[in-house]
Amino acid sequence: MARWTLALLAATHAFQPHAPVQRLRPLRVEVFDEATLLVEQAVEWSRDEHPLAEPCVCETAEPIVTSTIFWSVVNDACQFPAKEANIIFDKDDFPVDEWSDMVSGLGIEGLTCEVEDDAPLPCVKVTVDWSPEDAGFVSDEMADASVESLKTWVQDVIVDSKVCPFTRSAEVAATGLENQGVEKGPIMYPVCGAVGSGGAALVRVLRAFWGSSIDMLSQPPSQASTVLLSVPAYAERDHDAFVDMTQVVVKTLKHIGAEHQLSLVFFHPDYEREVIEPVDSFTHGHLPPQKWLRAYVRLTEGEEVATGLSEAQLKHADYQRRAPFTMINILRSEQVEAAEAVVPWEVIEPEPDRRVRVSGARVYAKNIWRFATDASERTVDGYKYLVTGGKAGKGPAVGVS
Repeated sequence: MARWTLALLAATHAFQPHAPVQRLRPLRVEVFDEATLLVEQAVEWSRDEHPLAEPCVCETAEPIVTSTIFWSVVNDACQFPAKEANIIFDKDDFPVDEWSDMVSGLGIEGLTCEVEDDAPLPCVKVTVDWSPEDAGFVSDEMADASVESLKTWVQDVIVDSKVCPFTRSAEVAATGLENQGVEKGPIMYPVCGAVGSGGAALVRVLRAFWGSSIDMLSQPPSQASTVLLSVPAYAERDHDAFVDMTQVVVKTLKHIGAEHQLSLVFFHPDYEREVIEPVDSFTHGHLPPQKWLRAYVRLTEGEEVATGLSEAQLKHADYQRRAPFTMINILRSEQVEAAEAVVPWEVIEPEPDRRVRVSGARVYAKNIWRFATDASERTVDGYKYLVTGGKAGKGPAVGVS
């Protein structure tokens, strides 16, 4: 017997820390022996009932693997004869209705996802109305250049401006967490070739996000500490499309309960927290609300300094997330928890009679203050951004070496 499944090629190759850029390879369908009778029946059913739809089996033992396979099939569906795929989940108790509702609820342009009630196993039919070229293409030269630009920005903003006290270079992350049982390790720099902001491009981002996540998690932190996923041609000057993308990615993350494994941080050249919903509370992957910034500054600089900062000065805090292009930082959640154990939690009062307990408050407060009062302009490949203090800048004391 034969079983159709998806080989996770992106997760099997070893990370080469000295390679200039990692190109995300598409997953391919391969045949494996020793398939169960029920799976083969489901594949045969698909071929009989939907001869033009590509049958693909999706393993469900690990939710992150399931997501990687699913979005890889959706990404590749435009290359199938009818632009359709029957995705068969390999366990009969898989919550296929909830999965289909989640996918449909994302509102991705040109993508439909319908449950096949008569299939022998849980199955959805996905259909796309775009062509392969609609997702765009990024050349190797552009990919390499984007990584170099990003590394320059990381060195200037994340490292030298001390935005993150646990990143000491553009090549190594999680420095200073050894006492918390966390090994430092290389930063991975994969590149996603999505262009524009249509449905095809968004699906390609999802495929790259999940592929990069499983690639990182398949290796120990000492070999792959964190991921900076560059998407240099996605939503280049379209902040609304960028925000929509972040919400879609987070919804897919939360649907499978992967927050205990992955934590996300989003970047964009026009990043503006003030217009990202919800504007008055936390949201995964984004800065704290703009209207909370004075409350943070009070922690380290006092009431007089916090009150004296103008709104324009406070908005400089957005430059912590204004990278040269769209980028997703994929972190291991255990590293985030270790960092939070080193940097004390604090209680802030963003508005009268409202008290909120927040992590990393003093680090963020110092970042807000420095970007408000000690920022200067830099340029990388025509993109202007702000830095603070350089290597002489004084970051907060957080007990790291």
